[in-house]
Amino acid sequence: METVPVRYAYRNKSAEVRECVTEPAASRASTNLTPLPRPMIEASCHCGAIRIEVALKPGFLIDCNCSICRRNGALWAIYAAEAVTVRARDGSMADYIWGARSIRTVHCRHCGCTTHWQSLGSAGTRRVGVNTRNIDPDQMRGIRIRAFDGAGTWEFTD
Repeated sequence: METVPVRYAYRNKSAEVRECVTEPAASRASTNLTPLPRPMIEASCHCGAIRIEVALKPGFLIDCNCSICRRNGALWAIYAAEAVTVRARDGSMADYIWGARSIRTVHCRHCGCTTHWQSLGSAGTRRVGVNTRNIDPDQMRGIRIRAFDGAGTWEFTD
């Protein structure tokens, strides 16, 4: 199975951080992002075993009505894969891949929070969706929420 080029930092049992990076990702040219001053925006599952960092505030959030997003209650911010850093304790991430096998949805094995998804497509379409419900709401306040029909037309409905 092909993996998405996201930077991962894993903390092993002796508290050492080990990083791995998959192959270089495609250009960010087609993303809808606006720069934010540092520090990073950080998302975290409830227990803190999975943390996600991004440096850019999204131009909008996506409320998708597909079968998995509807059940997860997620609001997604989509990023180019190389713009996302995922830090996780060893063994804390669980995958869910279904249907056409085009998206890998990740949740925490400990607390169950859905943290992100990764596209499994070709290099030109590699993206990571960060579940912004895991980010401090003050950091996402005021960002437009767009409705996306992932259950039918695969188009924005607003």
